[in-house]
Order: sequence, then structure tokens, then C-alpha cells
Amino acid sequence: AADITICLGESVQLNGASDGNTTYIWTSTDPLFSDFNNPEPVVSPTETATYTLTASNGVCDDFVGSVTVQVIGNVVLDILPEDFFLCPGSSTNIVAEAVGGSSDETFSWTGSDGSSFTGASISVMPEDSTVYTLVYESGGGCTTIIDSVLIEVGDGVFPTGAEIIQEVPGATLFEGDSIVLGVNYLSPFDPSELDFTWTVLFNDSTTVIANGPGLDTIQTQILNSGDHIFQVEITTPDGCSYFANTQAFFEEIIVLVPNTFTPNRDNTNDFFNFVAQANIEDLEVLEFKVYNRWGQLVYDNETPSSGWDGNANDREQPTEVYFYLIRIARPNGFELGAFQGDVTLIR
Repeated sequence: AADITICLGESVQLNGASDGNTTYIWTSTDPLFSDFNNPEPVVSPTETATYTLTASNGVCDDFVGSVTVQVIGNVVLDILPEDFFLCPGSSTNIVAEAVGGSSDETFSWTGSDGSSFTGASISVMPEDSTVYTLVYESGGGCTTIIDSVLIEVGDGVFPTGAEIIQEVPGATLFEGDSIVLGVNYLSPFDPSELDFTWTVLFNDSTTVIANGPGLDTIQTQILNSGDHIFQVEITTPDGCSYFANTQAFFEEIIVLVPNTFTPNRDNTNDFFNFVAQANIEDLEVLEFKVYNRWGQLVYDNETPSSGWDGNANDREQPTEVYFYLIRIARPNGFELGAFQGDVTLIR
């Protein structure tokens, strides 16, 4: 027989058809059941119980059948969200637990945002703070419970991208350059209310450049050549985090040394110095010596900002071929290289 569902306190008749030529014997898991020989007993169990009937007429094989009477008593309903607070764009699961419920119970949810769901467990991703109302109905319609839960959604930050801010957009970047990093975003928060953490990924190593409130733009010096990925994490007062990044390649500094100079005070090529395809201020001169043909030192980096003016001991040096040794350090402190050769002074 099909199982039966009743509410606590209700009765139900078992076996609605019987005859006088058949013997009926009942057994049950209900400890209060005692109507063992009644062909059509009426039962009112206080908890779910199974009743088993053995019917015998002395002619056919005995019939053995059972029916379970499911009793719906007091139901305790709990709504258990994984999170009561969400960052924008996040989701959470809400689980309803019905203690004392039945197998054919129903869960119907509606959100204040117009959404609807069914089932004991639902997954939601509200755009704004939303109240989810549950209508629970136990099997047999015995119990109806209405309850609700508020899922709050905080204010967010919506980055549109990070960038390197240049006076000349697209200009070549070199190791040693100081750059300005910025991030564009939409948010109801003032920058001072947000925490910014800037990092750079270089050669599989991530380094924090700067962090703190209000740092929507920062300045930093890049000491190495190669590909760099800059990322900013923006964190709201509620602890929600958002990310933006940008990528740039920094060229290696190229140093060239001329082979001729003319120190005749015409403001053209009056000094002998190296030239760099980058900001020369980012380089450190470790050694800059010039010798005449007899091996005498005529310049020892006395004027590093301008180079050699063709004089030694306050005397103009003659037109001649001179020999130089220049050692330069990169912005990161490592030596760029030693440059040596000859240069012709022409007067």
C-alpha cells in the first residue's frame, strides 16, 4: 500500500476492504498500537510508524503487506546563509533546515528584488541588499511557516583599468625611469576611504611598491629592463577587493661614446662625454679616465655632469688622440659595462 502522511493528532483507517473469511494479524513499530486482529484498524500514531498486515483465508497463500504512516509534528525551521554580507558580484548559498519535517515538504523563496527559487538550498547573487522570504509547507499541509533573511550587499569599486601616466603617451621606457602609475575606477567612496596596494611582477617575483589609503596614483622608479606587470588591489572599508593591472616593457640602457670632440668654445661638441639612450641622471659613473699618448692621466671625472673639456691642469691639451676608460653602473647598482677606446681632440 502507498504510504500515508497525517498531521499530529489525526487518525487514519488502515485496510478499507475486508471479509469475514479472512484472518487479519497486524504488527507495528508503533509502541502504542494494540489492535492486532482488527481487519480495519484506525490508528493515530504520535510519530511515524510502519504497520504490517498478514492476511490468511486458508486457501491462497498468505498476503503480507505494509504501510508507513508518516506523522508531521511540530516543525522547527532554520534559515542558514553562508554569508550575511556580500561584496558586489559575489554569491552565497542559503540553506533551510526543517527539523521534524517530511519527505514531501516544499520550500518556496521570493526575493525583494523579484527573484524566486525553490528547494531547501538556493544560491543567490543579489545586486543590492535583498530580503529573501521562505514559505515552508510540510507534507500533508500540516504546517506552514514563513520566515526571511536579509543578505546585505556593500558598496563596490569598479576599476576600468590601470595605466602608466606619461607626458608623451607611448614614449619608450627605459630601465631607471621614474613612472607615475594610476588607476581609473567608479565608486561612491572617496579615495581616502580606500586602501590601495600596488605590486609589480618581474621575473616571476612579485614586489609590493606601495600600499595605503588614497594611493590611486603613485610614482616609482623601475630599476631593471624587461617586461613588468603592475597590479593594484583596491580594498573598500567593508573588506571587498578589486583588481586592475597594466603591463609595460622597459628597454635596456644603451651607452655610446663619441670618437671626436672639438673643445673650441663654440657650444657645439665642446665636451667629451658618453651619451645614453635614457636619462643619464639614472646612471652612476664609477670611473671616467682619459690618458694622453704618453700614458699621462689628463682627466679623472672632475666634472661628471659635463665631461672632459679638453684641459688638464688648466692648460688646453693639443690636437691629439687620447685614450679613455669609462665604467658605468646601471640604476639597479649592477655595472653596465666598461667602455674603453680612443677619442680624437680637434682644435
